[in-house]
Amino acid sequence: MKVHDRGSVIRRAPVRLPQVVRLGILSAPLSAVVMAGLLLSGCSSPTPGFPAVHDMPPPRADTTLSPDEIKKATDDLLTDREHLSTEAQAAQASAPNTAMPPAPAPPPPPVRRVATPAAPPAPQYDVPATAGAYAKP
Repeated sequence: MKVHDRGSVIRRAPVRLPQVVRLGILSAPLSAVVMAGLLLSGCSSPTPGFPAVHDMPPPRADTTLSPDEIKKATDDLLTDREHLSTEAQAAQASAPNTAMPPAPAPPPPPVRRVATPAAPPAPQYDVPATAGAYAKP
């Protein structure tokens, strides 16, 4: 209630905050708790996907290739490469001629400019070179 100069009383309705503001006031503590939980979850135990720094893997059960096995594998790879290369060349030769359009003509050679005479050299004076602006004694 408020009393004016003339003694009249004006009743005002209670001030109510809009619902959006009320939700914001109520959700602030809730969001702070959620954020704290997310931050603290980052401090939990490490993910199992990453091993510790000094953990060494167990020794391998497989043995390395012998020199004969290396030579055989290399020869097999070379044979396969040659076979695929000859197949590709044969397919290219038997393919219909779908040649690309001719390349555009090369650009004309650049225009040579006539050299202009250089400026005359600066005059040379018999003055000893010094490091600073003032002559040294």
